[in-house]
Amino acid sequence: MILQNLNDKISNFLITNQTMDKLNFPSLKDNITVYEMLLRNNTVLRRFIDRNQKDDFYIPKELLIISNREMKRINDALNMINTLSKLCNHNNIPFVMTKAFQHFPDMGHDIDLLIMDKNSSLENILKKQFEYKRRPISLSSYIAGKHAYLLSVCESPIEIHNNRLGHFGEYKKYAKKVIDRRMPFTFNGNSTFIPSIEDQLIIQCIQRVYGHRTVRISDVIQVSKLVNNSSFDWEYTRSAISANGIQPGFEHYMSVVNNLCKKWNVETIDSHRYIYQVIKNNNLTMPDFNGSVYKTTSLSDLGILYIKIYLFNIFHMQWDSIFRLSFLPLVALLNGVRNILKRNYR
Repeated sequence: MILQNLNDKISNFLITNQTMDKLNFPSLKDNITVYEMLLRNNTVLRRFIDRNQKDDFYIPKELLIISNREMKRINDALNMINTLSKLCNHNNIPFVMTKAFQHFPDMGHDIDLLIMDKNSSLENILKKQFEYKRRPISLSSYIAGKHAYLLSVCESPIEIHNNRLGHFGEYKKYAKKVIDRRMPFTFNGNSTFIPSIEDQLIIQCIQRVYGHRTVRISDVIQVSKLVNNSSFDWEYTRSAISANGIQPGFEHYMSVVNNLCKKWNVETIDSHRYIYQVIKNNNLTMPDFNGSVYKTTSLSDLGILYIKIYLFNIFHMQWDSIFRLSFLPLVALLNGVRNILKRNYR
């Protein structure tokens, strides 16, 4: 309960204009480890420090050191993103940085790169130009065709998604749509491509509901930012989630985010007509807190959502997606065994 209360205070602090004094935060200096864990896991470390410095609030030296290390990691990642973008452009490889800038100035722990590269030429180039290690991947990532690399010049791993998106690589047609609708993004005088604002929301839903099953403070902030964009295309969004069979998951995710907004006493997202329509009949209770983040789905809820996608693909005869999703029971079983073994060896 203590961690959850602190997590909620951090959320309220970053989303509103209230100061840490007014929100009665625990001492930063006496709780460095706890703050670091919550801020990192919610991908808001840089924004938390920047906001406090703007408010002239005292930041302990230890936390500043942690923040500076994180800034260096992010700067190295930005340099790598620039390098990857130039390599893709030079070799005529369509690409998009699917999630790198969604929480900027914070960044996730890895660099996700979606490419359309039938000959895997980018990976061959990387192997020739850099010292690298292949990162171990899960069975679901193997099924999805993902490849992960750790290059000597960058602390953040690179995860390459070739022609596919989704936990099992089940969204092949949608991956092409994301590439087709990509938009340019400029950072530090350099250019790359990121998903359209609508695809950013859809990709986040796929990742948070069907993959990680958690929602972070940074995700709630990003959803609010996206849906409040005046140019957001709801017609495309409705069409895309329907065409990919993820409407139930999308409605579920919007309900989770809206409930968290209510909990944190910030502006909810159900003022938007479409969101109100899709969540008004959703009886979702407040999501559970899981140590440092909130859960989006229970295992039983996730199973139901995947069954709905599986049935959708059968109805629409999407055989490639059906084949990939058929591995779900095996992956779930292996993950369960692994978790049991972890508990027994602690």
